[in-house]
Amino acid sequence: MIDGSATGPIAAEIINWTGQVVLVPRSELHELAGREQLRGTGIYILVGPSEHGDADRVYPGEADSVYWRLKEHDKEKDFWTRAVAITSKDMNLTKAHGRYLESRLIQMAPAEPGFLRFTEDVEFTSPSAAASTVVGGNRNGRETWVTKAGETYGTFKQRQIEAAEAKR
Repeated sequence: MIDGSATGPIAAEIINWTGQVVLVPRSELHELAGREQLRGTGIYILVGPSEHGDADRVYPGEADSVYWRLKEHDKEKDFWTRAVAITSKDMNLTKAHGRYLESRLIQMAPAEPGFLRFTEDVEFTSPSAAASTVVGGNRNGRETWVTKAGETYGTFKQRQIEAAEAKR
C-alpha cells in the first residue's frame, strides 16, 4: 500500500524479478506522481465497468512514460476506474519490450473488444488471488466465483466439508 490505505495505490514486487506492478484507483492517480519507476517504459491496463455491466472492460497499452500516459488517459478516456501498470525497477524495459508485452496482452483478448482472457491455465494460491487478478482489484474469491448452478465457491466448499464430516 503506497499511501498506507487499502483503497489507495498498491505496489507489488516479486523477489528475483526486476519488474514492479502497481494497481491504482483512478481517483488516486496523483499519488503516483513521485514514483520514478512509472516515468519509464512499461505496459498498463485500464479497467472499468463495461457497457453491459456484466464484466469489466479493459484497455491495454504501452508507453515510454507510463505515468504520463495514464495522465493523458485520465483526460481522454471516461470508462476506467483503475489501472494496472507494469514497469521495471531498474528502468531495464525498452520500447521494444513494451510493444511486445502490449501485443501479447492484445493477443490474449478475445474477439469482443474490452475483455481479456487467459490463454493457458494459471494456478493461483487462493480463490481470492485469482478473482483479484481477473478483475484488477481486491475481491473475495469465495463470493466472486460461482458454479454453473449459481452457488458461490464458499457455499460449494462448505457443502463439501459438511458432506465429508457427515461420512465420519
